[in-house]
Amino acid sequence: MDYEMTFEVTKRYTAKELGSGTLNVLGTPGLIAMVENVCMNAIEKDLEIGYTSVGSSIDINHMRPSITGALIKIIATLKESDEKSFHFTYKAYDQDALIATGKHTRVKVNTMTFMERIK
Repeated sequence: MDYEMTFEVTKRYTAKELGSGTLNVLGTPGLIAMVENVCMNAIEKDLEIGYTSVGSSIDINHMRPSITGALIKIIATLKESDEKSFHFTYKAYDQDALIATGKHTRVKVNTMTFMERIK
């Protein structure tokens, strides 16, 4: 199943703002945040009360730059899931141009137990 969201490249997503570069273009960490957001929202409604998901791995091939103000469309496809993990592939587009591809895995966690473990 495919999940899609569009994000505007604002200052908070730029390489300069995120510290991953010196230019005001879409930074790879900003693109990763967009991908994680799409995948998180794709499965969140199906999780039991008291559970959420956390990103556990990401693979990205960021192939083209995007300027501030660009609209980035993320299309994530849930490829496989089991009781605890959700495996996605994704593509990112700036208008019609493919700018990134990759894979992302999310893991279901009990919110309270997870937060207790990191104290």
